[in-house]
Amino acid sequence: MDFSHLYARTNQYNSEEEFDEVINKLKEELGEDSVKNMHIHISGISTNSKGDLKHLNLEKSDFNWKDLLKSLKKNGCGGYMICNSPNLEDDALMLKNYYNSL
Repeated sequence: MDFSHLYARTNQYNSEEEFDEVINKLKEELGEDSVKNMHIHISGISTNSKGDLKHLNLEKSDFNWKDLLKSLKKNGCGGYMICNSPNLEDDALMLKNYYNSL
């Protein structure tokens, strides 16, 4: 699941409540176990009028990664998260530290 691309393509799904909706839809369509072993991509992201996507550092983007992490934790999601930010090591560590602080 690529929450960053979903946001960039729809200009929706960027709040904790909207992330909850996506996770609940996954559970409905694929079953409860589908969120226990997820494969997630995340980065800051932008799009232009042509629909071109550009990966950004998380803090340089409007993507609400903090609410995503809150939703993932609240909904018992597990698995792998791949960081696609240009500074992936720093952003990956920031994601880990924030998640562990929740």
